[in-house]
Amino acid sequence: MRLPPFYGDDREDGDVRGSLLSVTRTQYGLLRRWAEETFSNERRRPPKRLEQLAAPLQPDALDRAALEECVGGPFHPGIELPWIMRQKSLWQKGKKFRLKALPEGTDVRDDYGPKLTPEMCLAADGPLQSSGPGTLTRWMAVPWQTDAASCLSGYDVSTYLPLPSFWAVRVPNQVLSQTAYERLMRDEISLPQRLKHFDNRQFWMRDLGPKQQDRLSRMVTSWSDLGIVAPRDGPGDVPEIPGKVWVETERSHKFKKGDATLQQVRIAEDEIGPAKAAEEFEESRTAESLFPRDRDRGPGEM
Repeated sequence: MRLPPFYGDDREDGDVRGSLLSVTRTQYGLLRRWAEETFSNERRRPPKRLEQLAAPLQPDALDRAALEECVGGPFHPGIELPWIMRQKSLWQKGKKFRLKALPEGTDVRDDYGPKLTPEMCLAADGPLQSSGPGTLTRWMAVPWQTDAASCLSGYDVSTYLPLPSFWAVRVPNQVLSQTAYERLMRDEISLPQRLKHFDNRQFWMRDLGPKQQDRLSRMVTSWSDLGIVAPRDGPGDVPEIPGKVWVETERSHKFKKGDATLQQVRIAEDEIGPAKAAEEFEESRTAESLFPRDRDRGPGEM
């Protein structure tokens, strides 16, 4: 098994090329110590306030606070900074996490001609020798939402599982829906049915449509309507399910209208009859009004 199950940045469409994100040397060393049981169980809790640290330790703490919120890999051009962050020429020698910044008042060079080649990028006078306003973000996808809706999971067709994936923490792919979670927590439902709900995973961007071009465009305008994956308490009375589960929450109410999957579940659990379910589904269908801006686009427009 390849772990962690995340894509690297050395990948082209339709070809994984065997490049997956791997653990760092530091992480591998920690894992080896854990396997050899040469570690301490004592948990050191960091101070809650910066002032509680000694002054010499505070700069590193500020760096860590910022870096902990970074995606960290893969360095794919999209929601995160790409492969340029691996280039030593960007960084100051002898200083941790300090970019080689242009002197104040120096203009940033943006024009490198009609074609930017790898040789030009890595040259001594290329764009990776220093940093200024906009020199990092110009390598990212614009807008970022289109890339978030493009880089998903399951590109490797050798496995039936929807893994590996890109940035699973920041951009989830398959999620446990709020509806499935609510039914999992209902103790009057049979155990097999509750386990079925727990095993059910929905496509996180399912509400943006099945077509990629529609999904890219709608992600730009409707990304804030998607659900947020958050921890919730497990049922407690089902040993097969952990005490904490991660659930899709705060999904926009407009997406819940006309949910055929939910209606099928309600029928299967004798909550509603087929005729009534069909009637409610037709009444609540508002596909044309979910994305009013779609009507303003011409064929093929983003």
